[in-house]
Amino acid sequence: MKFDVPEGFRTDTIDVSREYEQIFSVWPLGYISHPEIMRLRLDSLPSVCIRTEDGELATWEMAHSFSQLCHLFTLDEYRGKGLGTVAENLCGQIIARRRPGHDEQPVVVNVEVAEKREGLG
Repeated sequence: MKFDVPEGFRTDTIDVSREYEQIFSVWPLGYISHPEIMRLRLDSLPSVCIRTEDGELATWEMAHSFSQLCHLFTLDEYRGKGLGTVAENLCGQIIARRRPGHDEQPVVVNVEVAEKREGLG
């Protein structure tokens, strides 16, 4: 299944060392989560982001324990453009590629991002 990124945006991986503070500062549930736990999740579990053409974060999705899709967030000024749908589905496809016994080549949109995140590219 293919989900096109809206014009003016691109998919990418999250640069945790550079973007963690921004992500944590706007996360609505940050007050109940220890900051280091979120950093470890971003470093260790599947995550993706969608950026503007200028490279600014617009949307991100990260996995939680047991590869659950959660922690989807879109900055207010980018809401209503379908970015969350793309991020959620791309992250789900990355998780599916990681599962034991997965098919040889599942359908993946934005293969370059999935391979970069998984160290395959």
